[in-house]
Amino acid sequence: MSEKLGRLSGEKDSRLKLDLKDRKILSLLSEDSRMPLTQIAKKVQLSRDSVNYRINRMKRKGVILRFFPIIELKQFGYQNYLVYMLLDEKDKEDQKRFISALKSHPNVRAIMEYSDRWDIGLVIVAKGLLDFDNVITDIMNISNDLVIEKEKLAVIKEYHNIHLPQKFYWDIKHEFKHRGSLKEKVKMDETDFKIMRILSKDARLSTVIIGERLGISPDAVSYRIKNLLKNNVIKRFSVLVDLSKLNYNWYTYCISTKVFDEKADIKIKGFIRKHPYILKAVKTVGNWDLVLQIVTEGQKMFHSIVKEIKNEFASIIKTYETNIAYKEHLYEPFPEVIKFDSKE
Repeated sequence: MSEKLGRLSGEKDSRLKLDLKDRKILSLLSEDSRMPLTQIAKKVQLSRDSVNYRINRMKRKGVILRFFPIIELKQFGYQNYLVYMLLDEKDKEDQKRFISALKSHPNVRAIMEYSDRWDIGLVIVAKGLLDFDNVITDIMNISNDLVIEKEKLAVIKEYHNIHLPQKFYWDIKHEFKHRGSLKEKVKMDETDFKIMRILSKDARLSTVIIGERLGISPDAVSYRIKNLLKNNVIKRFSVLVDLSKLNYNWYTYCISTKVFDEKADIKIKGFIRKHPYILKAVKTVGNWDLVLQIVTEGQKMFHSIVKEIKNEFASIIKTYETNIAYKEHLYEPFPEVIKFDSKE
């Protein structure tokens, strides 16, 4: 389950049919992927064995890729940066080697391949601008002159971040609940960190197995996980889903604004958090002020959403750019560069 995969395979399967029970199970796992089978069974009115069978079937079919914790990286002094790259088309094998190298880079959190203005988009984690610049230099050194042009953005605020569109929840009459965010760094030790690292590979591992690996009791593991959740170091446990298998298309929509005052900020946040198709939205510094990740069942719906956004924020939007995603090669919730530092 911990193989390096992305949320968009580009491989739709018309034969794959998920019924209402499957979709309810997915929605519950999206909010809490550590939820016990007995609890899921009660909520969807199935037997425990039936729920277990359905989850394993969705794993075999490639719908469910991984169970993972959503961890607040600010706890470790890291923030996200976005990089879009235009690549030289002369050698496709060089491009494949470059993407393979990026998948192994400890600072790279996500790699999206596009069919538009940019060829690939990266999410990079770094401890500030100087660290980010060093990472970019390292990536350019391994690119073998493939990168013709690049655009860099620093993420300064996250408005919204979910892994299934709200429309998915609405269709099954389930309401997604937002959790709070980390206000300040929390005191934690190396054992807490090791628990998070283990959970990042498979969030459904039992406290017994985690305890055996670390040489502590299951109760101690459970107590520490509860504290990490309580303090919002772990926001929640979720599930990585191949959105292609759910027949979604992915679009990255970048916006430059005329004005971005407090009133605009509040309006944008309210709109995004209620929108059925926006997965993620961040405020950035660079050529663009906002970056939205939008998924829809088709191009017609995306066209309607763009019209809706332009109409709703006509006084705010200056320019915009759309990039059509083809495939996500990597999504790593807890990048390997993050280590425990007792001094922090």
